[in-house]
Amino acid sequence: DVRFRIDVTSREEIHGAYLCIQCMNENAIMGDSLLGTVVIDLEHLIRRSLGVMEWTDQVERHLLRSGKDAGTLLCDVDIHWDKGNVSKHRRSDARPSSSQGRAARSKSRAKKTSRSESRTKRTSRSKSRTKGTSRSKSREKNLSHYLRQLDMPQGLLSTVARNHCSCDKRYWFIDNSASMQKRDSYLIGDNFEPEKASRWEELSECVYFHSQMSGRCGLPTTFRLMNAPSSSAVKQQFSVSCGDRSEVTREMAEAKRTMTRTTPRGQSPLIQCITDFKKEINTSRLTSKGKHATLVVCTQGLPMDKTGSAKLADLRKFTHAVYSLSKLPVKIVIRLCTDDEKTTRSSNGLDNKLDNCECLDDWWGESLEVYLHNPWLCYGFGMHRLREAGLLWGIFDFLDERPLDLEEIHQFCDNFFVGDNNKDLGLPHPRDWKSFMDRLSELVKKEKPTWNAVKKKRTPWISLSKLESMFGPVKHRGKTWTTRESPRPSHQGNQHHNLPREPLSERTREKTPSKDMTLEDVLRCWSHQPPKYERLKPLHHLLVTIPTTFPPTNENVEPHEYFNKWKPISKEAFNESGDELNELSKRATRKMKLFVHPDKLPQDLTENQSHLFRAIWDVILESEAEALK
Repeated sequence: DVRFRIDVTSREEIHGAYLCIQCMNENAIMGDSLLGTVVIDLEHLIRRSLGVMEWTDQVERHLLRSGKDAGTLLCDVDIHWDKGNVSKHRRSDARPSSSQGRAARSKSRAKKTSRSESRTKRTSRSKSRTKGTSRSKSREKNLSHYLRQLDMPQGLLSTVARNHCSCDKRYWFIDNSASMQKRDSYLIGDNFEPEKASRWEELSECVYFHSQMSGRCGLPTTFRLMNAPSSSAVKQQFSVSCGDRSEVTREMAEAKRTMTRTTPRGQSPLIQCITDFKKEINTSRLTSKGKHATLVVCTQGLPMDKTGSAKLADLRKFTHAVYSLSKLPVKIVIRLCTDDEKTTRSSNGLDNKLDNCECLDDWWGESLEVYLHNPWLCYGFGMHRLREAGLLWGIFDFLDERPLDLEEIHQFCDNFFVGDNNKDLGLPHPRDWKSFMDRLSELVKKEKPTWNAVKKKRTPWISLSKLESMFGPVKHRGKTWTTRESPRPSHQGNQHHNLPREPLSERTREKTPSKDMTLEDVLRCWSHQPPKYERLKPLHHLLVTIPTTFPPTNENVEPHEYFNKWKPISKEAFNESGDELNELSKRATRKMKLFVHPDKLPQDLTENQSHLFRAIWDVILESEAEALK
């Protein structure tokens, strides 16, 4: 018997690996009968020793359980062979001369030295791989720990870990201008109740959380104050997890100390900070490594001059700076520290135009935005923190921008609850609606409820009743499958022809404008209640049905790309009452007023287009005034 201990550092290393020894057995796949050497298939030996004929996750988990520090995977393998079948090398009867002996010994020593050097190199590489694997496993373990702390499903771990690995480094630009002292922000108090605070206090709490997360999860992060601190004892820049791991505890303490000792002052040099960062970023290195940098800009939102005012020229420069930066391997998160309408409008404009740019409000504001478009989802605090960290991209970007279609909802739930490691327990496709809902119900029940900032109580992550109301099958015509409410397709142009949609008029239950109707008739049908058309319809109803006044549904108005910028609001979002309905109505009204504001409209509108927007503006203002009475 020959016992080998094989140190497996990764699946890729053991896959297809071979070992050359002097033996003959059934596992030999290549050999030299003269020398009695064969090549052993290590992968097959490991699989056979575990009783598994195919390489699966079960093999990996078994090896991991017997490993050391969740890094080096250890496996002892017994190899048996029939010694009688081993061919021995023939020795020559002629004795070599002394010179031949010296030459042979010299050659033998050279070979030994070469083999020793090779073993040293292999050992060094193995230790390096083992160290890297151990560090990776440790980070994944800590990420899993943070997900549990944030009450997030463990199925999300694979998505978070993948985004973590693709990010080379994170940079946080912290706005410490004088405007950050304004008290229009909130901290999370007991029972998730909002507590009034300054913008700086709310941002300090956010930075402290992410500095802790950077240290625990090995996320290299550099934090930089936009303005130099007034005290020389406070550093303008500090880093966490960018160097020796033994310094992490000190770095996290320094991050908290810096935010506590800093007093906001001066202006907001946003443009200069982004311009300087663009010069610092090593694009070629990131591209060669196939990674990206993440830039998190925490700001009150507008570049200001020394007088504290924001000029239009500066806004344009800021937009151009962010746009040019987005062309590099950089993902940008604009974390707003204000609820100012002008700031929100400018930042959301960047969010909608750029694929690698995400604009986030605080948790309460972001919860309202998500609920207006996707009321079936509870936007938990943990999800918000992960988006701030730049660890959730892709489909998560669209949650606060537009309604997800059913194909995207299936993708979201599969990533959220199942992940990459449990695909065999995945979510059925919604074509089989009952199986889809039954399995989703099981997954939702496994997770404990999370705090819903809109409803102000704990609710499940997914509202199955709203999904049923919005997408539940109502007809079956052969293989045709329809829905009650289906959002408009994404701006990426993904058309899911196997999931047909009902016309807009059926989803909103509005009468489709006929060809013999004038523009005034269309507006009156949208804004006023039949049959006399004297009283305005409820505000939330106007907000939901506004697309019926846009082309091509309204043939009295010429098409324009600006109409496509309005993101539909789900009518299911307004199936609430009391304070919840008021908050949602206020938020949706603000979005509509920003969209149709006379100062924000394109300059190339036709007469009919201009008349339509003026009429909508007047109706919304009038309806809002009535609702506030």
